[in-house]
Amino acid sequence: MEIKNQDFENMSKEELAYILKNIKYGLIWSSNENTKEHFEKESENAYPVLKGIPEKDILTNKDKSTNLLIEGDNYHVLSVMQYTHKNSIDVIYIDPPYNTGNKDFVYNDRFVDKEDGWRHSKWLSFMNKRLRLARELLKEDGVIFISIDDNELAQLKLLCDETFSEQNYISTLSIVNNLKGRSDDNFFATASEFLLVYAKNKTKCKLFGLPLDDNYINEFNKKDNKGRYKEILLRKTGKNSKRNDRPNMFYPIYYNETSHKVDIIRNSVNDIEILPLDSNNNEGRWRWGIDTFVEKKDTEIVIRKNNKNVWCVYTKMRLETENGLRTLKPKTIWLDPKYDTSKGTLLIKEMFGENIFTNPKPIEFIKDILKISSDKESVILDFFAGSGTTGHAVLELNQEDGGNRQFILVTNNENNICTDVTYPRIQKVIEGYTTPKGKEVEGLGGNLRYYKTDFVQKNANIDQMLSNLVHKCTDILCIKENVFDLVSDNRFYQIYQSNKKVMAVFTGTRTAKRLQKLQNELSKFNGEKVLYCFTLNPTGIEVEPELYELFKGVRIEPIPHEIKHMLEEAMNICK
Repeated sequence: MEIKNQDFENMSKEELAYILKNIKYGLIWSSNENTKEHFEKESENAYPVLKGIPEKDILTNKDKSTNLLIEGDNYHVLSVMQYTHKNSIDVIYIDPPYNTGNKDFVYNDRFVDKEDGWRHSKWLSFMNKRLRLARELLKEDGVIFISIDDNELAQLKLLCDETFSEQNYISTLSIVNNLKGRSDDNFFATASEFLLVYAKNKTKCKLFGLPLDDNYINEFNKKDNKGRYKEILLRKTGKNSKRNDRPNMFYPIYYNETSHKVDIIRNSVNDIEILPLDSNNNEGRWRWGIDTFVEKKDTEIVIRKNNKNVWCVYTKMRLETENGLRTLKPKTIWLDPKYDTSKGTLLIKEMFGENIFTNPKPIEFIKDILKISSDKESVILDFFAGSGTTGHAVLELNQEDGGNRQFILVTNNENNICTDVTYPRIQKVIEGYTTPKGKEVEGLGGNLRYYKTDFVQKNANIDQMLSNLVHKCTDILCIKENVFDLVSDNRFYQIYQSNKKVMAVFTGTRTAKRLQKLQNELSKFNGEKVLYCFTLNPTGIEVEPELYELFKGVRIEPIPHEIKHMLEEAMNICK
């Protein structure tokens, strides 16, 4: 909860009562002019839009997804995305500034140092606005991953509990990113940072397992006509493993050593009775109920003596499942040399010939996040894109599994990071590059479109402002509809086509002659069609039956009031 007025002595009783009523266990921080970002003042006077920079587009395969790199303040971009991508993002990964006080967090064009009395409040105000906008972009089953260290971990956890709801908290992972530890740290050699994981709706969120490594695969050392497997005890161990926990899962299993027949009833005096008893003969329970056991006993059960000469019942854990190769549930500690920060640094040096970015995330770390959270058609957003590791990881993962994931990277151009690091890195990954040692690295292919934030100034002449917004919103519409290729450019309208979808944008005054000409052109195209029409009517397209009759089968959308409404709604989300 952000307290925007610190002068409690001058507050009315009603204002104080409101604050007290809304204070719960959680996070409260102060806000005044010291914690008001310059972008807020800029946005008060203008609407943000996106402008394409076609000379920076990279297109190698139009059948593949179109990835986006957007240069600008992520607050403005997230505001625009409320129109283009609301409830549309599958996975968000961000690596925000950690606010260590060591020139890593810029606020209002100045670094925030450790002595700044508003240090944490500035950071929380900064993150709060962006996380609230990000939540609106996630699908109902979407998930967000946030890297952070212990400078703001506690505050970020409470902020996310408020933003995404404590019920949607999934886990806090510890990522060992420096196996040796930082020797210059006081008291303890810091060897890890954290990864917060939240769902938009935990009841609908699905996370997958990680691929098995070779050592684990080698444990599946037995084979039958259904494939490789390993044996695991049918008796439940650990939590809720006692008979009293699930009485219906305590039952005898009978085994005939001669016929190898397995059953839940005794068929012969020679049958051996096996009960789920632990090593101290305490009564436990099986992992399967009777019905499941009867169904699988002939193909999925192995009965043999263990190394203590005790008869035990084992099930066959299959290497291959209905969904493909078995995976491993991720642990809350990620410990592997591939997660070491030095891996990211080394890769950047190989790509650029020098270390031009401090502590980039290792690509394998991001790929593992995507492996457990995305499918082959997922849309992934990173609005603190940095050196572009997330985009690199998406392209590599698509190459490995034949996926068609799409990434959206957002970064400002502070210290030319977007133009000198993020963009050229993605370009190298797509087109290929040569390492300093002369090794040729083949490009992975893919498509990238480059955008920058722009603004439409607010003014007293509403009609003129709306007209300006219309003429600057075409690129936003292309992004929203995922249609980018201009195939017809008229003074009053443009037609775009991509992936068997056609979009027309009518920005001029509508006359019967102009509309008929557009209809004639649209009739030449096949596939899904959408027409965006300029109107000053705030309720949308005026009641014009002849318009819908002329463009029968075409989805008609009004502009620009809906765009204006969504941008204003984004600003309200952050108040």
